[in-house]
Amino acid sequence: MSLSLYESRVLQQIAKHLYSFLPGKPHPYADQRISFPGIAYELGLGEFWKGGSKLPAISTLLEETLEKRRGIFCALILEVVKRGIKHRENKEQPITREEIKTLNELILKIGFKIPELWDTKFLESLPSQVKSNKQGSQKINEQKRKELHEKLLKIAELPPQERGYAFERFLNEIFEAFSLNPRSSFRLQREQIDGSLELDGETYLIEARWRNAPSNLQDLHFILAGDQEVYLDLVEAIRIKVRYAAETGNIGVSVYELLSRRKLHT
Repeated sequence: MSLSLYESRVLQQIAKHLYSFLPGKPHPYADQRISFPGIAYELGLGEFWKGGSKLPAISTLLEETLEKRRGIFCALILEVVKRGIKHRENKEQPITREEIKTLNELILKIGFKIPELWDTKFLESLPSQVKSNKQGSQKINEQKRKELHEKLLKIAELPPQERGYAFERFLNEIFEAFSLNPRSSFRLQREQIDGSLELDGETYLIEARWRNAPSNLQDLHFILAGDQEVYLDLVEAIRIKVRYAAETGNIGVSVYELLSRRKLHT
């Protein structure tokens, strides 16, 4: 049975909501079952997992399952939650009570109710969103902002090679200031990663480059911040840019421009 436009719209919302529950492509040495494709193949839905970009792949999996294997849709959602709980706890970003309640409301819109996810004892066993919001919520005062600004100006005066290392240290400091749990550079599968940070249950890998001209967008998956944007509320800046990139595919827009657009529509 073909899906209605309303069902397709709700499934898109569910896909976005489930995005952080599990990886789309697990690390080669990790448990492959703790992933969206792992669940799909285990439930006999492997043909519906198309791979590629994570969000479209999740959306396709949900749509194909609801349209062609409707009777197993609830089992799919339940397994994503079960394994997502394990995955997120390992990342120290547990799934919250509010996240499950929102998921339940979305599922109701397409005519399903999964009893296990409505169980009072289960919901009460989950942490509250109030606690999880502490991560990445720290603000910095004007004095700290000024100190970071002066450091960045000094870095600009350094020789290229020295400047690159100093810039990595600077980014680590600013991420620490905003409680983003930064990690310094490390090597992953023969590739040098400049660092990483955590926010809202997601891990962002950092590629730090100091360039006089804007970066070629083909070189990047996501632009975190330009030289001026580090002086904003960095946590909010990241959230704004991630959402805009997810909705439009455009990753090169300044957060200042996005904020200006918001003001025009309020």
